[in-house]
Amino acid sequence: MTTKLYRGMGYGMPWERFQELCTLPLSGDDDDELWEVLFNTFNGFKESDLTMTKEERREFSEGPLRPAIIDGNLLHLDFKIGKGGKDVEVGHAGDLFTFVSNPDYTTDVIFFPNLVWGKKWLRTRDSLDLVFDAYGHDGGEGVQRHFTNYRRFGFYPYSQYAMTKDGTPVEGEPMVSFEDNPLSDDDEIVGAVPGEIRWYMTKHGILTNEGVNELRPVLAQWWT
Repeated sequence: MTTKLYRGMGYGMPWERFQELCTLPLSGDDDDELWEVLFNTFNGFKESDLTMTKEERREFSEGPLRPAIIDGNLLHLDFKIGKGGKDVEVGHAGDLFTFVSNPDYTTDVIFFPNLVWGKKWLRTRDSLDLVFDAYGHDGGEGVQRHFTNYRRFGFYPYSQYAMTKDGTPVEGEPMVSFEDNPLSDDDEIVGAVPGEIRWYMTKHGILTNEGVNELRPVLAQWWT
């Protein structure tokens, strides 16, 4: 019986596509090992590896109408701004991403801009939540839903920022509700990838800029 229900959102892509685009070196010819390479890469990062300089923060803020990167340390569990001289707790680099998996295999991978949002955007539920999800629907049918839902535009505080598929920022703020922005293959304007994600992906050789452009806002539910 499954024991944990996961709910998460962020910027991701199907695992098969990530395997094609990822530029991390593999020790063998089998792409199935990429999950371990990715896991070890992130868990090997030090705090300094994921701290942006002021110049990098300006470069990756995506222009005058894009969200500013207000804390260059992506592992802070709270934003340093407004804390004065108080220390901010630092988390683990491995929490900047998560795999979406069904009981048999990995389906998708999701990345977070920083750990402030990463901690808010990923939740592990206990057996009570799992039972309610399975049996709390009208009619009492036991359906444990596993789904991955790609959206056209992103999530607060990135929801109003857009780009073309080649990564060019689009001026203006999309005025859409969450309900009316499903992703379509025909969409030429999509949610902008947060600058923090683009920075650490390209700096550490995980994806090229072109690969980062294929990340999309996504929410998912899965269980283990």
